[in-house]
Amino acid sequence: MVVRISRRGWKTGGRGITPVVATLLLIGLTVAAVSMVAVVVGQMQPGGRAPQVELGDIRAELIRADATNQVTRVSFTHQGGDFLRPRDIRVTINGVDNNGDESSTSITSTSDTLIKFGDDTAWLLLNWQDFRTTRGDSYYDNGKEVEIFIVHDPSGTVLADVTTQVGGPFYLVYDDAGIPPDSEVWTWDCSGRGLPAGTFDGNYTAESPPEGKKCFKTTSGSGRRNYAGWGVFLIYPTHHTIDLSSYNQLRFWVKTSANLKVEIEAPKGTTQSKRIGDYGWDGTNNWQEIIIPASDFSTLDQVYCPFKITIEGGDKTFYVDQVRWV
Repeated sequence: MVVRISRRGWKTGGRGITPVVATLLLIGLTVAAVSMVAVVVGQMQPGGRAPQVELGDIRAELIRADATNQVTRVSFTHQGGDFLRPRDIRVTINGVDNNGDESSTSITSTSDTLIKFGDDTAWLLLNWQDFRTTRGDSYYDNGKEVEIFIVHDPSGTVLADVTTQVGGPFYLVYDDAGIPPDSEVWTWDCSGRGLPAGTFDGNYTAESPPEGKKCFKTTSGSGRRNYAGWGVFLIYPTHHTIDLSSYNQLRFWVKTSANLKVEIEAPKGTTQSKRIGDYGWDGTNNWQEIIIPASDFSTLDQVYCPFKITIEGGDKTFYVDQVRWV
């Protein structure tokens, strides 16, 4: 039985959970970027109180936002001090854009969610559909050096001023922030054949995942012939494919005691299957990163489902974190 998880929310096991679907925001990927910490000693400024705050792990990354758009994203972590609101923060990127021109781009957010120490990584996303500049569809390419200013707008306080290289490119399939905005999570189990349904939680926080705080927990229902799985499918605004032929690897983290089946669908209707036991899983129920070379797949210029994963057997649980093409 296949279940489509709506963009408004979904239920499993009789309780509501937060939808996995979300606009890509951030990810704490290991990239060739300079991790820096900025400590602010605030002074009173016109228009508001200067926050006393420590920011760190400031990064710029080139990511594939959807089937057609490249975006440059700035992310950072709140490492101590006062609360911040994303809507009070302005990020400015200075550097040479993909057209070879010196440019300066300011990014703001409308989010009112508090950023505080111990919470998820703070984020700002440069998405050319939402934050356009006079340079149109330009972006800052991977490997280029950029200067990043992070400013608290109400007080005019500069929270950070760093120079770093743009990491990437990446195509993010699932992380703390969700999935690509043109996609949807579908799940499957044996409930359509009379066996107990599986349970799915894409915002599970009790397993200390490698990236951020959330991971995707899946548990199959009872019964020896049962199974449970999920995948990400490109269906908005219509069913379509994406070209991933320029990427070198599919990477993700798993915690499982079973040799999971990993698949992509490329082109639509054609499934290509692998087993994690062939790509580094050592058979123990510990967090392990699985790396599948892109060369082990075919037709990567027509990918309809960039990732799906299934466990076979009843009463079995597995966890997945930080799925991306690099």
